[in-house]
Amino acid sequence: MRTGSLSILGASVWNGDRFEERDVHIVDGAVADRRAEGATTLDGRGRWLIPGLIDAHFHAYATSQDGLEDERGPLSFAAINGTRRLGAALRRGFTTVRDVAGGDIGLARAIDADLFDSPRYLFTGPALSQTGGHGDPRSAHVDICFSHGHMCEIVDGLEPLRLAVRNRLRKGAHAIKVMTSGGVFSLTDPIRVPQYSAEELRAVIRDSLDAFGAVGAPSTWVLSNHDVVRHASRLALTWDNPQGDGIGPRDEPKPDGALGLARARAATTVMLSLPGSAYLYQGEELGLPEAMEIPDEFRQDPTWFRTSGERYGRDGCRVPLPWSGTTPSYGFNDTGASWLPQPAEWAEHARALEDGSDTSTLSLYKQLLELRRERGLGSGSLV
Repeated sequence: MRTGSLSILGASVWNGDRFEERDVHIVDGAVADRRAEGATTLDGRGRWLIPGLIDAHFHAYATSQDGLEDERGPLSFAAINGTRRLGAALRRGFTTVRDVAGGDIGLARAIDADLFDSPRYLFTGPALSQTGGHGDPRSAHVDICFSHGHMCEIVDGLEPLRLAVRNRLRKGAHAIKVMTSGGVFSLTDPIRVPQYSAEELRAVIRDSLDAFGAVGAPSTWVLSNHDVVRHASRLALTWDNPQGDGIGPRDEPKPDGALGLARARAATTVMLSLPGSAYLYQGEELGLPEAMEIPDEFRQDPTWFRTSGERYGRDGCRVPLPWSGTTPSYGFNDTGASWLPQPAEWAEHARALEDGSDTSTLSLYKQLLELRRERGLGSGSLV
């Protein structure tokens, strides 16, 4: 990753609101007010310049959707494949990626040595999983030992976990990934089953917070993303729902909307009080539930087609936001069409409606974010 000095002259630069023609100077890898002596110069006239994208959920070592296939191959093969994946990410416009299960100091050093083109690279090393947990890809009949994978490592017990965390920190990890619930990667654990004991998790969190806090590196907190049922619905489920199954018309009973929203608001209140970086998934600030009645003909997730409709997949959390409750496609565009149909009940969650209510979920998020800034909760510490 090159971090020298560069001046781009006369480009149309996106400033957050519009494009404007200007020069951009980079000195020692950071944007500066003036050109550095001896800096490389690029003619940006007639070209567009926008900020780089950040992929916060990247897997350099993932070569397939088969967990055992990823883990039992040589690490050298995974690393070489990872260089190609990182180069492809850079060409797609990503200037920073965070590898949240895999990667190591060797790959990071190769990037720093400019051995291949890559975005800025942050890594966790292998994710931590309990035996039979989210990071254990063995089926029930497989008895092979599985303690040192490239992307996931099976670690049980308080002291082994603390040792694993310290080893990752020693090797330069930028974050610690610990799998605390089931998932689609593993075959024997329902998604809603908690994993690791409170004592084990407390040790992992405390050791990582102490280490990262000492160098000003934040922990990361998130409740929803583009691969899981929205937490305003997920937190009211009364039955096992493995990651990737989604919720659809045939599923009963449906989660209680009022209960799910109340729990989601409470969980968000806790999350936004924690030290570190908090990430929000589009639509959760409106209290959006999962879209559970998408007609079959509109479904797009490969999971739906791969399982012949047995699993609904992730379409329900990827439906476009409602901006206005009275316009076509709820203000998403002027044509009245969207890539996935929006539920009729989403009209009551439209941003225009919630923006005018003191008791809306949007109002709650604004208040929580304001308190987080005012009281410096993100840079605070756990007591």
